[in-house]
Amino acid sequence: MFQDYGIIEDWSAQENILLRRTSRFTRTRETDSVREALDFVGLTGREQETASYLSGGEKQRLSIARTLHKKASYIFADEPTASLDAENRRRVIELLATCAAGGATVIVATHDDDMIRACNTTYDLGKDELPTVAPESD
Repeated sequence: MFQDYGIIEDWSAQENILLRRTSRFTRTRETDSVREALDFVGLTGREQETASYLSGGEKQRLSIARTLHKKASYIFADEPTASLDAENRRRVIELLATCAAGGATVIVATHDDDMIRACNTTYDLGKDELPTVAPESD
């Protein structure tokens, strides 16, 4: 997830999730998965809406919907709550926590104290020494 959302402004929400243009031949299974992801992030019924009409918080949630659709095992989020209002910050934090509870590894770079408090493990890159992991021997 990018700090600037990584959204293509003139594509629909569905196209941004699928990362390609869609047509009437787009498979039902894909559109069902897109719909489920949008429902999960609170963007129900907005599959065909052009991304440029979405607010900043909605674009961030669209970015999370893309991650959910792709069933990512690892989520890297760069300042996911930056420039969001309090309600959208809370929603994004909850959504990422839900992804983590569902088994995804979520790695966040943030200055947001609420986001930091929601994390199970934190490292202050200016203070903490990160653990080293030795490669497994054969």
